Amino acid sequence: MFEPVKRELNLTDTQLGWLGSAYIIVLSLAALPLGVIGDLRSRRAVITWGVTVWSAATAAGGFVGHFWQLFTCRALVGFGEAGYGPASQAIIAQYYKGRRRAFAIGIYSVGMALGGVLGIWLGGIIAERYGWRWAFIWMGFPGLVLAFLASRLRELDRRPPPAIVETLRRWWQQGMHGVTHYVMPLAICAGIGALIAGVLALFEGIPSQVTTAMFSIGVSIGIAWTVWRLARSTTSRTPGRWCWAPRR
Repeated sequence: MFEPVKRELNLTDTQLGWLGSAYIIVLSLAALPLGVIGDLRSRRAVITWGVTVWSAATAAGGFVGHFWQLFTCRALVGFGEAGYGPASQAIIAQYYKGRRRAFAIGIYSVGMALGGVLGIWLGGIIAERYGWRWAFIWMGFPGLVLAFLASRLRELDRRPPPAIVETLRRWWQQGMHGVTHYVMPLAICAGIGALIAGVLALFEGIPSQVTTAMFSIGVSIGIAWTVWRLARSTTSRTPGRWCWAPRR
């Protein structure tokens, strides 16, 4: 979908490169801390929120009007998969032991690769028939249903998930607090980065790469800040873990 996106949003090749790289850069930065959070707390929760974030960000890509908006959406897709990948393989390892484990991980890997190919193929068909915006929307919203199903996963070494009604009630009660507490740093840093990029764009002679880099730095700082707050909150609530005492 690069060509129709490039034409409608008036993007340069450099900006297209940033769009293609945003996903993998954020994925590589966030995978390790989110994997730690999955080990400390709940892999099921990390998977659920990961699928939710990347599905919502994918669908949101169909409503953008500027480069930095689409860049943010693609970066959040990488953030969502950074939580999903390590936690999902850890759950698979719980269910399958010995020789069956490698085969189960192999099926998971085939699914990831096949899903990527089908996504590119279907996205191209949808974009050709209905426009590139609908390709993002149609490929994103079904993931929200899968996110709800992921919330019903059972972790063998932890408590089973609560009843569906109780789950929805907790989401409603804790949702706004979680959004304001954890997402606000990302929103603030992304907003500051967008503001600086917008001001720099008003001056002639400043390359577009500079404004893109400033916005990217803001988003990256926001993601790092959010992950740090998540990790700090998780370790502080987990007694008996991640603490060292001198030997006597």
